[in-house]
Amino acid sequence: MTRTAWQEVPRSQLDRFATIALSEAPELAQTILHAIRRDYPYLHLVEDESGEPLALVGIRRAIEGFVDNLTSGAHPRVPPEMFQEFGRGEGLEGRSLDSLQAIYRFGVRLTWRRLAEIGQQVDIPAPAMYELAESGFEYLDGLVEQSVRGYAEAAARRASERLRLQRQLIEMLLMEHRVESTRTLAERAARIGWELPETIAVGVLIRPPGRRWPRPSARASCWRWRASSRASSSRTRTRRAARRPCDGPRRAGPGRSARRSRWPPPRPRCAGRRRRSS
Repeated sequence: MTRTAWQEVPRSQLDRFATIALSEAPELAQTILHAIRRDYPYLHLVEDESGEPLALVGIRRAIEGFVDNLTSGAHPRVPPEMFQEFGRGEGLEGRSLDSLQAIYRFGVRLTWRRLAEIGQQVDIPAPAMYELAESGFEYLDGLVEQSVRGYAEAAARRASERLRLQRQLIEMLLMEHRVESTRTLAERAARIGWELPETIAVGVLIRPPGRRWPRPSARASCWRWRASSRASSSRTRTRRAARRPCDGPRRAGPGRSARRSRWPPPRPRCAGRRRRSS
């Protein structure tokens, strides 16, 4: 198995590299967050229970995890929960992931600059640093992947919540004796992007008893149905239904006289079956 240039670096140099990088991780995270807030002033920071911004915690953990895994010879592993939460927050706020991905790229670029300086300081060869840069890009892809996963979960939750609010509003509008005022209903409608109607019309669809609708076909858009029935007893009838796609003329069956068909055929009736009893 071919050893990579990073694996060829002596252990003493890797230990020095990791010691310096991990000791500077908190300060480097502060620097990166300050630069991000300068270039992205609209960024909303959420704090954890201790009052520390979650973005600062995520940056510091990402740097520490990246360095620890590289120096131990393991593949850099992204902390999933933290960055899934970042994507989830963007989804719940209704924003796209474009700005979040741009922030990730900006942070990785600043991190790489400092790690490159540390590499020169401990005399790590250039080929090994090139591999370090490639690992950084792979790490960035992992950050984005976790955030996309959290974003998708938030989008599904928003869609489910919107559907629930729609059903709730419709039930309120159709109530005979409403308790909520018109203003309250208008506010509920605005939350889901609806405009409160002045009047409501209700339509009811009733299926005739015993009526069976034809199943939709993936091969043809409509079918012409021809049914024949034969009495097997006074109480029981056996009906045979034959269907024929409406894309050609009919053929004469055994024992029947050939019929002259019009071509092209008349416009088919796709609303339902047409039955005829003998």
